[in-house]
Amino acid sequence: DLPLNVARKAKTVRRVLGDLPLSVRLVALDFEHDDLLTALAEHGYRTDYRVFFIWEGVTQYLTEDAVRTTLEGLRPTAPGSRMVFTYVRRDFLDGSNRHGTRTLYRSVRQRKQLWHFGLQPEEVSGFLAEYGWRLLEQAGPDELVQRARMLGVETSYWDVQGGYHEASAATLRAIVDVLESDVGAPGAVDPVVVGRPETVAVGTTADVELVLDDGTALAIRPA
Repeated sequence: DLPLNVARKAKTVRRVLGDLPLSVRLVALDFEHDDLLTALAEHGYRTDYRVFFIWEGVTQYLTEDAVRTTLEGLRPTAPGSRMVFTYVRRDFLDGSNRHGTRTLYRSVRQRKQLWHFGLQPEEVSGFLAEYGWRLLEQAGPDELVQRARMLGVETSYWDVQGGYHEASAATLRAIVDVLESDVGAPGAVDPVVVGRPETVAVGTTADVELVLDDGTALAIRPA
């Protein structure tokens, strides 16, 4: 991530955990100018190890050249590696279909040119193939939410300030993959609360403890 964002993430992790876990490496990187593979290698990444990349909420902020350069940089990735990434539809970016989100369009394309890169769903497979990746699945947010709820996952929550939050597509994708691989019946899966990891516990309701800003701890138990 950008150096400013990395610093914010490090501050949050230290506030919650006291220090960065030894397994965590925060890599400051500008996708438009820096070499991704070099930056990762400097923090312990090895191309002969299989990896799982999560590239969420990034591609739309980049130019097409930066997206292509990033994928080219990941070409040496070990066979068997996986990648999950999000993208914005190009027909939204060019204004031909705003998908019912006119306010968002004004924010990211008219008032400020914040979003630049997009794809159409039918283009993704060929686009990835240019860089040695094979498309396994595309899942829109509606499908992921439906599949998650069938597995007993709560996909949204209200925080103590009254704010409403929905789980990101990448988070749902990761959880759905794990739960769907379980050989047990879906009805036997304990509910999982999904949200911001620094504020929401993950587990059954019997395990939840809510800590307020003033330090008050509330244990939540099923009735």
